[in-house]
Amino acid sequence: MAGVSATAALEARQRDPRAAAEMGRSALKAARAAGDAEEASIAERAIGLSLRELHDFDGALRHLRRSIRVAERAGSRRLAALARVSLAFVLSNTGRHTQALRAINTALPELRGGDADIARMQRGLVLHYLCRYEEAQREYNWAIDAARRTDDKLGEARARNNRGLLRAYTGGLRAADEDFDRAAALYRELDQGLAVADVRWNAGISASRAGDVPRALTMFAEAEREYRRLAVPRPALLINRLELLVSVPLLEEARAAADRALEELGGDLVLARSEALFHRARIALLEGDLDRAVELAVAARKGFRRERREVWEAGARHVELRAAYLSGQRTRALVTALTKVASRLHALGWRMAALEARVDAV
Repeated sequence: MAGVSATAALEARQRDPRAAAEMGRSALKAARAAGDAEEASIAERAIGLSLRELHDFDGALRHLRRSIRVAERAGSRRLAALARVSLAFVLSNTGRHTQALRAINTALPELRGGDADIARMQRGLVLHYLCRYEEAQREYNWAIDAARRTDDKLGEARARNNRGLLRAYTGGLRAADEDFDRAAALYRELDQGLAVADVRWNAGISASRAGDVPRALTMFAEAEREYRRLAVPRPALLINRLELLVSVPLLEEARAAADRALEELGGDLVLARSEALFHRARIALLEGDLDRAVELAVAARKGFRRERREVWEAGARHVELRAAYLSGQRTRALVTALTKVASRLHALGWRMAALEARVDAV
């Protein structure tokens, strides 16, 4: 692997992250030997982002923070800012959204042109995690328009994949699929196999929310085959299958999937774990185990609150209140709480849950 560049390692991370990490380590060794601090910073970033794809979040954070320090020592404010943008990506993956937003806002004044567009797209992703959907969509739109103007196919593909997932969760299912189709085509053109699998996964989520169970299962299966081929872990896929099983509902299979997810999802995957608790609470509600539903919904709600995921927190609160309603409670306080959560869910885009809460409040 002699002579490999750090930039090549960075570009390979969504093609084959294991190979990209090794390329990054080779580039880092050569950069250190040559005393090239800027190349070393890029190599550290490539390793960090490759480890993120492999769900080694601690390793990713360690290398990305090292990338920032190396760039700062070299006097490259641009490379330090780009490393901060990458750091924000991983911080958000682990539920540290406030830190992520702070990192991006610190980086943006140092970036221009395409670099700034990448940062705007990444800020959109953080806002997306925070359920600030309108702001997130504005950032994604900006990134897509900018990428098309400059013929940045990779930038357009990433932003479209992210915007497609946002649209899937806010009801724009046809538009979501258009984004996924375009993103997948661009990733194929760029030979980014792992990224194509990620788009298929997201398209499965969209199909699931549209009630198209066969298509969702097909998309998930295709994505999982590619993940296995590349030996890349995607444990959060358990959550999307779980959501699908609950929506059908296939309760026995869903319960088994939820219990497996709670057992397998580690401490770094806090976002997925909170969602697993939420869906397990929904299963308990459907099975009539109302005390268990409340217990799990409260645990999920606390997780979502820590993660500042407002719409999910409102969804968990709805499960909690619905369990009280189904237990026979009809107090004025319960009706008020249901009305309040219905309004919140509607405002945040979860309209079916909002309708259900309004019906219970009548």
